[in-house]
Amino acid sequence: MNIGIFSLETINNAGDEILGETTQWLVHQNADKVNVRRIQFSPDKHLLIGEYPVQLFFCKIIRIFADIFPQGNFKYKLLNAAYKIKLSRYYHDEMKQLDGVITAIGMLKFTTQNFSYLYDLLLKEAGKLQLPVMISAASIAEKNDEDWRCEQLKEVVKSPSLKIITTRDGRQGLDRLKKEYPVRSDVFCDYAGDPALWIPDAYNVRKAAGKHCIGINLIRSDIYLSYGGHTSEDELMEFYENLISNLLQKNEPFKLFCNGITSDYEVGKKLLQRLSLSDDYLCPKP
Repeated sequence: MNIGIFSLETINNAGDEILGETTQWLVHQNADKVNVRRIQFSPDKHLLIGEYPVQLFFCKIIRIFADIFPQGNFKYKLLNAAYKIKLSRYYHDEMKQLDGVITAIGMLKFTTQNFSYLYDLLLKEAGKLQLPVMISAASIAEKNDEDWRCEQLKEVVKSPSLKIITTRDGRQGLDRLKKEYPVRSDVFCDYAGDPALWIPDAYNVRKAAGKHCIGINLIRSDIYLSYGGHTSEDELMEFYENLISNLLQKNEPFKLFCNGITSDYEVGKKLLQRLSLSDDYLCPKP
């Protein structure tokens, strides 16, 4: 049996790469005689230029045209067309020798990273090849009925190719999925552990005996606003500052770290500057 695992490994985010690695490890641990093929969910132009130069060219033209328009449904439809031109053949070619597909993306969302276009395209191409698809351990975005991309995601979960969907958001995430998205009754739905929980096993790493250090994960300060939340950049920075100040007062050893994205790393540098701390408190960017 040949299984394709779609993961996001083109944005220098170690967290996304870990989702692909640990999902592959879990497949091998739970199924015999399975060959796993890793496939890029959002391949960059360097991966596509050799095989799909014409598609890249026309995609670029449409995206330039789409930039003329403000955020809104017409712009979203143009971008969807651009992604369809860019990736439909790539997805089809990568999946045509498979028996099934798993997405190890971590999010079922539509407001950022163009995920609704990618999920829609992936499920449609899988449907043409009659491949079953599992969306694995995805956080579920809150719906917005006014957003065309959300409606597109609702069509994704109605796709005949989708057979299993799990969320890493616990029962709350499962309830949101069933309440806000029209998942077919025959699709198996449940909540599951984030694949990253299996890092110690998949990478064979263990905490060193006698070591004690608290890791503080960094995230760009506008992250909540990007996902429709209400926590401002100043409020998030204040949270970080209070947390660090408390650890310093208690003489607890700690390190700031990020998954590799520059905007996250810059938050760490800003915190050190604001708190007059040395660079030793910030781990190097992966």
